[in-house]
Amino acid sequence: MKATLPLRKEVNVNDTWKLEDLFETDEACKEALYEIERQIPLYAKYKGHLSDSAECLYECIQFDESVGRKIDM
Repeated sequence: MKATLPLRKEVNVNDTWKLEDLFETDEACKEALYEIERQIPLYAKYKGHLSDSAECLYECIQFDESVGRKIDM
């Protein structure tokens, strides 16, 4: 038997995250997701180049941490 998750509207509000603390509107949340999606292809810039220089590696790590912070929101 496959387990299914209830819809958010079916869950007691006391058992849900207060999403307004993260994003004021659904549109703000969607824009944040779109921004992350737009950044994913930028990782290709570093493919095959991380060992070129310490600066390149550092730049990639900084970029990855920046994207990661947005994902962790």
